Amino acid sequence: MGERVAVGRFGGSCGRCPACRAGALIHRARLRVPGGACPGGYAEAVVVPATAPARIPDELTAVEAAPMGCAGVSAFRALRRGPARPGDLVAVLGLGGLGHLGVQFAARLGCETVAIARGAGKAGAARRFGAHHYLDSIEGNVAGRLRALGGAAAVPATAWSSPPAGDPPGRRRGGCPGAGAGARPAPPPRRCGGRLRPAGRPVLCSPGRSAGGWPGRAGRRGRPLR
Repeated sequence: MGERVAVGRFGGSCGRCPACRAGALIHRARLRVPGGACPGGYAEAVVVPATAPARIPDELTAVEAAPMGCAGVSAFRALRRGPARPGDLVAVLGLGGLGHLGVQFAARLGCETVAIARGAGKAGAARRFGAHHYLDSIEGNVAGRLRALGGAAAVPATAWSSPPAGDPPGRRRGGCPGAGAGARPAPPPRRCGGRLRPAGRPVLCSPGRSAGGWPGRAGRRGRPLR
């Protein structure tokens, strides 16, 4: 009682459907998105299922904690569940709502961090967020420049609206954890590495590898956002 909590896009789990029973709570068949299934998402008080909230640490203000319930936990989980380890090169594709948090998380997790976005004007912001390198996706082949840096162990993709990014940039054990999706309708999917991938989206995996995504929830059961 009396604790501060955050409720992101995840609106609780039923605990009964196949997705919930497998621990992929965010993929449940009847996802309860606050503001829709739980009216009052923009109010000062809202009633949500007991499985939805995550406790806010005392060290965070409400303003600091606000983006963590959705964008923050999505970007962090993509890194936590991905193959990259401290010292590895991680390339964050996109520098928007999820990407700018992904860059900060990757840098503070001890990774050599590359930010990829459109236009040279975002280079300064990328550096302030902790990026060691900035690649303007308009200038040249992004994958080739990543290979020149030694190859990326992981490429968290937070923006999908760009044209194909070129040849595969990853190392052998690299991965492409998806943390977001673009707003434009996607064409029918086609094969990539033996698996389906949406057509017209960046080619960031090579044959024999595949892009992977993880639920944006903190864990199988609710955990504090610490």
